[in-house]
Amino acid sequence: MYLKELIHDITSKLPTRRHIPAPPYFDRFGEDMKYAVFPKNKRTSWYVFFQIYEENGQIYYLVRYISNNHLVAHYL
Repeated sequence: MYLKELIHDITSKLPTRRHIPAPPYFDRFGEDMKYAVFPKNKRTSWYVFFQIYEENGQIYYLVRYISNNHLVAHYL
């Protein structure tokens, strides 16, 4: 259930979240990366790293990496 809720949050709310430029460490996942934060509880926040593309007037979000504060916070 936790995973389903996280995926639903990402797919439905990513366009409305604040897009923060990702530090150079995350260039390994793609160029011009951005990230958004999805808090799940008092101790865990999920970071979604993505690129934004526009094609034929449509905006696409390509998620390249997902991690949490326990693993990547020291790189941010």
